[in-house]
Amino acid sequence: MKKFAIIFNGPPDSGKDFFADLLHKQLNRPSERLQFKDKLFELVLCIYGVDKEEFFDHYNNRKLKEQPWDKLRGLSPRQAMINVSENIIKPNFDKRYFGEQSLIKMEKNPYSQFYIFSDGGFEEELEPFIEAGVEVIVIRLHREGKTYAGDSRRYIENSPVVIVDWENTGEFENAEQCIRILIKSLVVYGI
Repeated sequence: MKKFAIIFNGPPDSGKDFFADLLHKQLNRPSERLQFKDKLFELVLCIYGVDKEEFFDHYNNRKLKEQPWDKLRGLSPRQAMINVSENIIKPNFDKRYFGEQSLIKMEKNPYSQFYIFSDGGFEEELEPFIEAGVEVIVIRLHREGKTYAGDSRRYIENSPVVIVDWENTGEFENAEQCIRILIKSLVVYGI
């Protein structure tokens, strides 16, 4: 069975989680909702010794996510994630590390055909998928006023995968229409 990774790629607050959740709910095929940063969360909790529930109380709160926190040695939760990813893991284990970890997780659930990610932003993370024969579709989300300022991710540009650009207008009807078009396209192409 062919495997597909559908990766939403866009700046913070562009709607990546919303679109990924909507696709996961509406896709009538065996699918799993994943994030490249699943392994990163584990590492941040271990390195900083922060309680999981307390960390996610901060991380999932838009305001607290950007606030320096003494339990993270004065970094905000977002900065701590970037620090561990860009200054510890990637220089020591390779820029493909989080893609490799995600592929391992995908292989643990062989019954899913679709793996939906809401946090793409590094071309190197896609390389393990491509090498393993996973078909990759990147959906770059654009939303007025949203940029990558303060984030280490960027739009995926030069990868040998299918790249689609969507404008998130913030209207639910537009989001549903985009998801319906994507699902219809998958069906048309026999996926």
